[in-house]
Amino acid sequence: MMQMVEVDRRAVLAGFGVGAVAVAANARIGAPSAPHPRVRREIRDLERWFPDDLNRLKNAVAEMRKSRAGAMAWDKNAEIHSRRCGVPSGEIHRTLHFLPWHRAFLWATERNLQHAIGDETVSLAYWHWPVLGAVPASFRATPLAHDRTRLDLFAHEYAFQSAMDSAEHYVGKIEEREGWPVVTQLGFGGYDVVPGPLSVLEGTPHGSVHNALGKDMGNIKWSPRDPLFFGHHANLDRMWETWRGASHSARRRTEPWQDRLFAETVFEFFDLATGKTRNLRVAEVSETAALGYRYALPGEGVDGGQPVGTSTSGQNQNEVPDPALLGVPLASGDARIGLPTVAVSIAEEGKAKAILTVQGIQIPANQGGTVAIYLFDRKHGAFSPRRAAFVGTIGLVQQDTATEIAIALDVTTALRQFPIESGRIGVAIVPVGQDDALSLAVSGYAIEIVPQ
Repeated sequence: MMQMVEVDRRAVLAGFGVGAVAVAANARIGAPSAPHPRVRREIRDLERWFPDDLNRLKNAVAEMRKSRAGAMAWDKNAEIHSRRCGVPSGEIHRTLHFLPWHRAFLWATERNLQHAIGDETVSLAYWHWPVLGAVPASFRATPLAHDRTRLDLFAHEYAFQSAMDSAEHYVGKIEEREGWPVVTQLGFGGYDVVPGPLSVLEGTPHGSVHNALGKDMGNIKWSPRDPLFFGHHANLDRMWETWRGASHSARRRTEPWQDRLFAETVFEFFDLATGKTRNLRVAEVSETAALGYRYALPGEGVDGGQPVGTSTSGQNQNEVPDPALLGVPLASGDARIGLPTVAVSIAEEGKAKAILTVQGIQIPANQGGTVAIYLFDRKHGAFSPRRAAFVGTIGLVQQDTATEIAIALDVTTALRQFPIESGRIGVAIVPVGQDDALSLAVSGYAIEIVPQ
């Protein structure tokens, strides 16, 4: 069984290693040099209305990928990311630092791009998946092109609205029930445990989009070799800002910026201007304004308006996988339901939330893929998608070493579809659109009913 127990936050953050927690006095970014923040736009908006901005980005990437010093910077970006993947100390996935570390990584890369062509106006672009449901034209052509397995996405691979809506707290909570760790509060940014379950944004759309593109993007360590990595993660960064809301929103107040060991953690990034590394404290990336950029809405034109007929930021397609894409279940079992009065509790809208925890998912080295999670009633026999309730998809991104993870999902709506008589419900983990074999082992399943 996966030993995922609640620990003191100071111990959690100290686990990032000596170099990661040292506080650097000269690490502050300072105020942005430009009087107005740079605007990160959706890539297709650059193609349509801002060709000069797009050309600057292309020229900077081309320069970094062709020159010796620039190639080193591009490789160093990927190398630095790889050092934070699958390591016992310093891992930045499945931790509270997943979102701020990647924000800092984007900012450092953007600075390198600016230096490559001597232009501080160079800005990254984000790729908002449902605008077209495919890799944009600019990322299919030199210099932003890269070897990829697929160029089109299914809606379930970029499903994000459930992630945006399911968590009201940045830090998730885990408690022990009958010897098993179960999630009692979903975490948008991560969990205060080591290792933690995938945060609600990290499994899908983060992981599933990585899997869909394949090649370098399908390998968690080396995905920054593909320029599309930065379009993908810029959109995740934008979604973090969207989830946070206004500057004094309730959600922002759940973020652990007052925790010194969280906020003062320092990470190193390659700096093309000096040829060395530079330090960034997590506290320095808490606000995009301090980093000198903001995000435009998808479809935001030259005048800042939303043109008629342009897709908005909403999830506007069905996220349930096509049954024709489903394979044979990789794992299934019974989830214990935490309260005997569950049938009454969840039947009343808003009275309680049901959270499924799947513990100890063991993924072999060099295997990954996107899986769909279903609930089903065993009294009707084996799993069938026609008699099951879809919960969500999770992207399990390939790593070089065997990995054990946990996931947590809101199953309130799905659970309402079944009469709860025995205090248990069937759970199936089903591969979606898998060409390569994927094998999983699971330690256990549990559903906790949390009063609202």
